[in-house]
This record gives sequence, C-alpha cells and structure tokens, in this order.
Amino acid sequence: MELTELVCQRCRSKGFMGHVVSVGCRGADFENPTGFYRQVKMIDPANATKYVYAEAVKLFMKHWDGLPVRQLGVSLSQLTNEDQYQISMFDDRDRIRKLERTTDALKQRFGDTIIVRAASISQAGQARDRAARIGGHYK
Repeated sequence: MELTELVCQRCRSKGFMGHVVSVGCRGADFENPTGFYRQVKMIDPANATKYVYAEAVKLFMKHWDGLPVRQLGVSLSQLTNEDQYQISMFDDRDRIRKLERTTDALKQRFGDTIIVRAASISQAGQARDRAARIGGHYK
C-alpha cells in the first residue's frame, strides 16, 4: 500500500495518470532465485491509490509463489495528462481525486507523517521510518 501511495503521489505531483500497473517481486533466497515482473493495463488511466493498489494486489496474488519476499516494486507507465479522463456516472473518481489532492497538500506542507494510512501504523509499515531518513540515512 505504501509503495503504491508513493507512486501515485509522484504521478499526481507531475500531473499524470497511468494506464499500465506493473508489479515486480524477488524472492528472499539468494541460492534459489525466484520472482516475477508482470503488468496489466487498466481500462481507465488512474493516479488514485485506491485503483492502482487494487490492480497491484491482483497481480501480486496471482503470480506470487508464497515464498518469502526480499524486494517488491510497483510502477505506473503509459502516462497521460490527468486533465483528460473519462467521466463515469457510477464512479466517485472526482471525490477521490479531491481527497488525494488534499492529503498531498497536507503532506507537502507538514511532512509525510502528518497523515498516514492505518496499514502504515502496523509492525510491517515503513512510512514513518522512511520519513525520518534521507537516502536511507537518518536526518
């Protein structure tokens, strides 16, 4: 979730949405390397964490072999301008876009840990630890 949020935040800051979500994974065993790199094209381009995360999880769960993981990557490609998108009557994309723009503005003004998702508070979450570092080193 945190990786997807960072990718989407970067896309929003540059004014882009992506059509293709890619997920890469490497296994933890150096002696017997495992892993995959897969991508899927979404019907509509997106830069909202909710939609990109859903596609990334589907890809990961479909191709993961159940073994421990040491590296995980998420990316967006085939970028388009975020001002040009298809409006849907059955979707709340405008509300989600405004909400994510607001959280981006808060994070930019007060720091990345001013507002975090509940998943980032768990033991596996790394958002708070990463916010205290620059290039992997403590500030």
